[in-house]
Amino acid sequence: MGRFTEAIKHLIIVNVILFVAPQFLKLDLGQFFALYFPQNPQFGVWQYVTHMFMHGSFMHIAFNMYALWAFGTPLEQMWGKKKFLFFYFSAGLGAGAIYTLVNYYQFNGFYEQLINLGLSTSDIQNILDTGSYNDAIVTLTNGEMSQFYNLYHTPAVGASGAVYGILVAFGMM
Repeated sequence: MGRFTEAIKHLIIVNVILFVAPQFLKLDLGQFFALYFPQNPQFGVWQYVTHMFMHGSFMHIAFNMYALWAFGTPLEQMWGKKKFLFFYFSAGLGAGAIYTLVNYYQFNGFYEQLINLGLSTSDIQNILDTGSYNDAIVTLTNGEMSQFYNLYHTPAVGASGAVYGILVAFGMM
């Protein structure tokens, strides 16, 4: 550990600025930069990169930035700035892709169940848009419907995927 290396310092600065600035400026950057489900209208392909700079709480960013500094510094010193940044962003992009694939699989499972119950695609989209549904038509439990709704609407935020990649690389070294 020790001093801040160049890449670690810049990553922490960008993360902290994007966490603190919206609170003072009353902006919701999450609606543009958090990683949404691909079929959600708020989804953008850039979110695979930008979600790594959004955090949900002070503790979320504090633990991610501490782990980035503590475990990333020796890796950057060993590998150099370019290789470290390549690895960091590869791990973050990979985590975003895995997150999307798992959510897509779960979402489609619920979607197929609703189609098999006789709901049309517009009925399902109405459920996703409003969050309300008719208990007489939908036989999924409230918990399952809530999970279906949340898969569509809840975005991923944080550098945790990239940081977990750093932790694995540190452990392997």
